[in-house]
Amino acid sequence: MENYTRSIKYMPGTKCSVEGCESEAEYEVILYDDYKSVGEFYEQDFTCPFLCKKHLDINEKDAEGERKPRGTVSYPFTNKHLAQGYSKYNQLIEVYPQFFPLHEIDKI
Repeated sequence: MENYTRSIKYMPGTKCSVEGCESEAEYEVILYDDYKSVGEFYEQDFTCPFLCKKHLDINEKDAEGERKPRGTVSYPFTNKHLAQGYSKYNQLIEVYPQFFPLHEIDKI
């Protein structure tokens, strides 16, 4: 999905949103759900908009609940308001290629 609501735009140097983490963000966090009658919900997670790889891995490993539409998943870092749906992750280099050197983009 290309056009979706973002609470915070990515800029080079953006840090991981986990409190105390000084690592640069590598992923944008999306809250996703599928309402069969009206379509998909796909928005940046305003409770934790960016993660580094380390915290993404922890977030998924320690998630509790069913990753399915209309389900609820409790994560250590994302979806802090326990909205229905689950977290998805967009690699920043794919979403914001204009901020990355061409040799990095060629690796994906």
